[in-house]
Amino acid sequence: MLDTSAAYVVDRISGIAQPYISKVGLRVVVSFHGTRSMFDHGRQYGSLSGSGREPRQLQAESSLQPASYLFVEAAFKVLPTPGAGEDRAIAVPAAGGYLVAVADGAGGTGGGSAAADGLIAFLSRLTEKAAATDWFGALCTFDDELVARRLGAQTTAVVAFVKDDRILGASVGDSSAWLIAQAGEITDLTARQRRRPLLGSGDALPVQFEAELRGGRMLLGSDGLFKYATAERICALAVQGSVAEAANALANCVRLPSGGLQDDVAVVLVT
Repeated sequence: MLDTSAAYVVDRISGIAQPYISKVGLRVVVSFHGTRSMFDHGRQYGSLSGSGREPRQLQAESSLQPASYLFVEAAFKVLPTPGAGEDRAIAVPAAGGYLVAVADGAGGTGGGSAAADGLIAFLSRLTEKAAATDWFGALCTFDDELVARRLGAQTTAVVAFVKDDRILGASVGDSSAWLIAQAGEITDLTARQRRRPLLGSGDALPVQFEAELRGGRMLLGSDGLFKYATAERICALAVQGSVAEAANALANCVRLPSGGLQDDVAVVLVT
């Protein structure tokens, strides 16, 4: 049985459940005003129309207020259903911040777990340059790479880099990212994401998101969490205790009375 006392992800090479949690001390130095537009492989940040892609440049502006030292902490928990399981997660220090992600391999595509494993491995190679990474472009690149491998494998993805209280990320599929304020207010950072096509289709069009922690907690999760727990329950558990305790509670809150799961669950919590 997998350990339920610590955040972990299953290493698909060794088959070992590896616990992980750490902290990174950060400092907000200056205010920031920026404009970003997403371009990669002919894909622009836009909407899908039929089989074509309608380009639409997105200009996202944010500002960070100078602040004192901040401490970012992250933890994750993955609970598979009997069998291999297709949910994966990562939360690692990267480029002075934290790189976090969840992936849910698409069941029925014949290689969902391989696709999710591939995404985590791909993102792990980007840790040193995470601060400068265009996450829209990165997910598009992985989409093309997965197609080239001819595995018939697809996966959802939510990836975010957190540094200086600032969150930058991108997503595609039905996994989600929520920002939960100290007062309990929920902001769905992935509300505009496209559920289909998934990574591995060759036509995935991720949607970027941007936010600030502002003392709250960011939750990334697969649909195995959001389908089977109410927003009120998720919000209450996400803000209780340490992030490791909260991540464990969130992953386990969807268990049936028998102790079983209806779907794999992947949870990442950042504060």
